[in-house]
Amino acid sequence: MKKICGRCGKICESNNNMPIYGLIFLFKWRQGEEVEGTLQPDAPVYFAKQVITNACASQAIINLLLNIDSNDPKIKSEDNFHFIAYVPVEDKIYELDGLRDAPIFLADINKEEGNNSTDWIDIVRPFIKRRIEKYTAGEIHFNLMALVPNLRSKYEQRIAELSTMEMDSAEVGLEISQLQNLIEDEKDKMKRYKIENNRRRHNYMPFLIELLKCLAKEGKLVDLVCEAQEKKKKSATSPTKKVVK
Repeated sequence: MKKICGRCGKICESNNNMPIYGLIFLFKWRQGEEVEGTLQPDAPVYFAKQVITNACASQAIINLLLNIDSNDPKIKSEDNFHFIAYVPVEDKIYELDGLRDAPIFLADINKEEGNNSTDWIDIVRPFIKRRIEKYTAGEIHFNLMALVPNLRSKYEQRIAELSTMEMDSAEVGLEISQLQNLIEDEKDKMKRYKIENNRRRHNYMPFLIELLKCLAKEGKLVDLVCEAQEKKKKSATSPTKKVVK
């Protein structure tokens, strides 16, 4: 994601306290669901149609990233759940669903009425709400995430601005120190994300096979399997405990 869009920070749960480049919405997919909005094959939007299963999350992220407006020359299924993206392009809001044939135009952003770059969230909110309301009252499997700015770059930019400002040196020094601490926090987060990502992508199968071989060689494998099966049976027959909150 960083290679495609250097100024983009991360995908996180929707937060209104910072600019949002686009939204990614997870919901339970249902075949034959009608489109709310208008399919626009000629829309000025990058749109890639999903052609394989289990690729909706990657598809939503790519569709979102390649529609971010910037002066930077570098920036220009079988499962039951599905990811789509919402993005503002040229004062219009589009829904990008890889299972559709084209971008879906939802609404205009009318700047003449005072709308700014963040007001598009208020415009798209009813569309997301109506989609959620189509499901039963007990359905809670939804997730809304946002692509937000790179906080580390913003902190570094602020430090550069402070370095050129004529202010009390103690006051400037204190703010710079606070910003440097925030930058270190962001660096630590990126390190943790990298470790977690490597763990998810690592192939543990050879290790597991060797572990099973060692357990079998020591005569422990059969006993452990039987023990696990007994635990599973007990868990299946025991009544579910209700948690009172």
